[in-house]
Amino acid sequence: MGRRWKQAKVGRIGRTFPFGGQMVWVICFALLLVSTPALVRDLLDIQSATEQATGVDYWYEGQLNRELLRLQVTLTQAVNDPEVSPETINFR
Repeated sequence: MGRRWKQAKVGRIGRTFPFGGQMVWVICFALLLVSTPALVRDLLDIQSATEQATGVDYWYEGQLNRELLRLQVTLTQAVNDPEVSPETINFR
C-alpha cells in the first residue's frame, strides 16, 4: 500500500509540474544568487557597526574609570587632611 501511494504521489507531481522539483530548486538557487550581494553588504554593515559600538564602549569605560579614580584620589586626600572641609573640596 505504501508503495502505490508513493507512485501515485510522484505521478501527480509529474503531471502538475512538467519539470518536477527541479524547477523549484532552480527558482530557489536564482533567488539566492540575486540576494547574496545584498546579504553580504548587510552583514558587513552589521559587523562594522558592532566594531564601532564596541570601541565606543571601551572609550567610555576608560573615561569613566579615569574620572572615578580622580574622585577617589581627591576624597582620599581630603580624608587624610584634617583641615579640609566638604566645602573646600574642588573636583573638576
